[in-house]
Amino acid sequence: MMAQRAKIILLAFSGMLNEGIAVEVNLERKQVGLWRRRWRDSWDALKLHQCMEPRKLREAVRETLRAREPQELSRPNRLHKFSSLLAKIPRAIAR
Repeated sequence: MMAQRAKIILLAFSGMLNEGIAVEVNLERKQVGLWRRRWRDSWDALKLHQCMEPRKLREAVRETLRAREPQELSRPNRLHKFSSLLAKIPRAIAR
């Protein structure tokens, strides 16, 4: 599930539209839009982590991708396993 969400974000960074991403990850366009909005809503906090607390960036990215509801994004100290695909996201943030 996290790998699929990470792929949505990476494809969006590459310029793909929701319709194309939906086909690629086998989801509905609305589901892709939901995860892109959640990522957008977390963007400022993720950039802050990158600048001020780079060691916590991966944890913040994992938290964003694991959250089932937007209010879950504010829960502190949530540690989760992540896929190798997730490791690419911090580089995309730096662009």
